[in-house]
Amino acid sequence: MTKVVLRRGIGDSILIEFPYDAVLVSKVKTLPGRIWLPEQRVWSVPSNENPLSKLRNLFQGHTVEVAADLTPEITEMIRRDIIDYLILLPSPFHGRLEITQFLSRIWDLSAMPSTDGRFHNAEGDIWQHMVNNQDWDEAYLLYKYMEVLRCDTVTFLKFLEECVHPIVRPDEAQSASVVAALNDMLAADGYRLGVQQLISGKPVYKCFLIPDNAQETASDGPYDVVLSYAGEEEEYVTRVAQFLQVRGIRVFFAPNKEHEIWGKDLTEYLDQIYRGDAKFCVMFISQNYAAKVWPTHERRSALAKAVSAKEEYLLPARFDDTAIPGLSPSIAYIDLRKKTPEELGDIILRKLGKRSY
Repeated sequence: MTKVVLRRGIGDSILIEFPYDAVLVSKVKTLPGRIWLPEQRVWSVPSNENPLSKLRNLFQGHTVEVAADLTPEITEMIRRDIIDYLILLPSPFHGRLEITQFLSRIWDLSAMPSTDGRFHNAEGDIWQHMVNNQDWDEAYLLYKYMEVLRCDTVTFLKFLEECVHPIVRPDEAQSASVVAALNDMLAADGYRLGVQQLISGKPVYKCFLIPDNAQETASDGPYDVVLSYAGEEEEYVTRVAQFLQVRGIRVFFAPNKEHEIWGKDLTEYLDQIYRGDAKFCVMFISQNYAAKVWPTHERRSALAKAVSAKEEYLLPARFDDTAIPGLSPSIAYIDLRKKTPEELGDIILRKLGKRSY
């Protein structure tokens, strides 16, 4: 896999550097305003016609390294919000790793000077005060000692990636919850955590700049998919929701929204969700689904949206052959008696036009 380095050039240009690769050269030649600089052996492209998000997408499948001088800043306000959130998590931000093990994945602690004459480097300081004596708290460590408010953006993003790495936080559902909260905060500065790859079936997240077209899509509504189901099927649907969430899909799944739902008029709130701007509504059909009050309310809103949209919106998925009022029997469906939750999740991913792992 060829490594591509993107860094800032003169004026508003972006420099693209990589070892000779005919495929990559052909990709660069599709970019408007490209210039080959033989002395530096790099390509230069105007950033106004070739935004960073476009270049990342162009070189998808290769290792893309973005220099710090080209990485948009994450503001102090967002950094404080993120750090405060991580400190208040029920489990430590460093997960199952000892604190110096975790921080060494981001910073070279052995090369950082000690502030305590008894120790040779920062690793000794941190071990003494966080593990041995425990006289520093996490706020002091991150804000004062590691100075996360002032570190470069590349380092800060690496810190967030490690907080949800499966080696650090092996519980996929817990990681998905943390990622969703971080993405809500990062979006203000144009970033998003998304699944880069799977290791032993577990997602590894990478911080990406939100592509220009993705920002436009996100403004269409807060969800890619909404899930409508009866409580008796919650175990199956939970696994589907988790599968999608850890892969960066914005899912409305009611148990994850208790804080948002609390105190609202459910009739109005659910109508807005299921008649809203999500691309698809996955309807988990069963005898229970047909009989329950709230699924019926969700279904009516979703059917109204499907009629007004005049395009694919409802995606029926059947646990049994129960007839659903208002749903045409000719609409193609997925038979859940033959699919695991993960298999259904993969089908939903592909329906959304997303990469499947």
